[in-house]
Amino acid sequence: MEPAESHDVYLVLHPFAGNVREFRILTRPLGDLDLRYLAGAEGYYRDDLDVALVVLRFTPRAYERLGDKLVGLFCGRSGLPMVIPDRLDATERRSFFLEHLSGYTMYVQLYPGDHEPLPLAERVLVHLAEHLGPRRPRTYDQINFDIETTLPIVNPRRDRPRSLTP
Repeated sequence: MEPAESHDVYLVLHPFAGNVREFRILTRPLGDLDLRYLAGAEGYYRDDLDVALVVLRFTPRAYERLGDKLVGLFCGRSGLPMVIPDRLDATERRSFFLEHLSGYTMYVQLYPGDHEPLPLAERVLVHLAEHLGPRRPRTYDQINFDIETTLPIVNPRRDRPRSLTP
């Protein structure tokens, strides 16, 4: 088995469209990972579920140096639910990638930059939000998507209000 080119952590942001500002604030503490540990970041968005995924791609060297536990702790500082494919068995991984991720219709990919004013994860959110266009925020009940029962979440989210929108 060949070593992975990167080790990824998927941050789950739901509901996304009406809460971009709040998610940007939550991802700011991850900015110190950009130039030291990340090879890049990706963003996915799925309109029918109003869910976004921000993928932090750790370099093999960073992953080897930090280890799985520290990578999880560093990303967990955001307080956002996470999916870490390296921790999934083959069936869970296949289900996540083939059944869930394949349904996302929007994608962005960015790389760390020396002179970027915003942290990488936050820039991904900005780019995803730019493609959303005008829309009315929806509540959890309107979307009917339960993160914890649908995805192999590492750190279930804390109790949050049923609607994050006014």
